[in-house]
Amino acid sequence: MPHCGPRPKKPVNAFLMWINSAGRNFIRAMHPGISPQEVLMKGSEMWGAMVDEEKVVWQEAARTAMADYKNKLEKWNTHKEQSEKTTQTDETVDRSA
Repeated sequence: MPHCGPRPKKPVNAFLMWINSAGRNFIRAMHPGISPQEVLMKGSEMWGAMVDEEKVVWQEAARTAMADYKNKLEKWNTHKEQSEKTTQTDETVDRSA
């Protein structure tokens, strides 16, 4: 839909927010030279071992990002539907001319 712009992207979850902002650098500092896959595996282990109080910051950020995404998606869908109705109306007018 060219009139609507691109569909909003779904945000990442709490774990990915953590790994992208703090976890990856911490893991690489502790284990230099490990592969990206190993970083994610170690990060997953660390995330699973964290107590809920340590995860709250990331979980709240993920909830906020998801709420923002849902609002943007709803607006995008509304605009898309209006754009499709306008296109259908224009096609009907063109056919009758």
